Amino acid sequence: MKNILFATLTIIGLLFASLLFAGPAFAKCKGTTDIAELNWESAQVSAEVLKFIIEAGYGCDVNL
Repeated sequence: MKNILFATLTIIGLLFASLLFAGPAFAKCKGTTDIAELNWESAQVSAEVLKFIIEAGYGCDVNL
C-alpha cells in the first residue's frame, strides 16, 4: 500500500514539475520555407500536413 501511494505521489509531483518548468517553444521564421512535394499520395498528404502545422502553428510562409 505504501508503494502505491509513493508511486502515485511521485507521478503527480513529476507532472506538476513538468507543467511548472516547461515553457513554450518560440521559433522565428526566416523567409519562406520550402517543402518538397513528391508524386506519391502518402508524400503529398505528409507535405500538406507539414504545411498546415508550420503555417498555423508557427505563422511562417510555406511553398510546396
